[in-house]
Amino acid sequence: MRIVPWQEFLALPEGTVFCILRAGEPGALCVKGESRSDGCLVRDLCRVQSDEFEYHRRIERMRSGRSYPLNEDYRLDRGYGAGSIQVFEPADVDSLAAALVRSVVQG
Repeated sequence: MRIVPWQEFLALPEGTVFCILRAGEPGALCVKGESRSDGCLVRDLCRVQSDEFEYHRRIERMRSGRSYPLNEDYRLDRGYGAGSIQVFEPADVDSLAAALVRSVVQG
């Protein structure tokens, strides 16, 4: 993995896997979408599928055992508060994919 500033991150290709570092700690695992003049589209792989109004209700229901599908939507991220981005290199993505496959097979 490597760390890049927000402006350099915007030049990376769609499909880049990353985490935003805030206070030195990585946030949610995300996939970069299209870059725009005001930021870029981002798919948060740690969110459940929902609109903004339903999200918190779904989180509460999940605490009671409900299950919801993984978020598939991209939202605009303007990079506010994103000092640095932790970017997954191709070998890191391969390792992550292998770990996910093992988890499914073993789970």
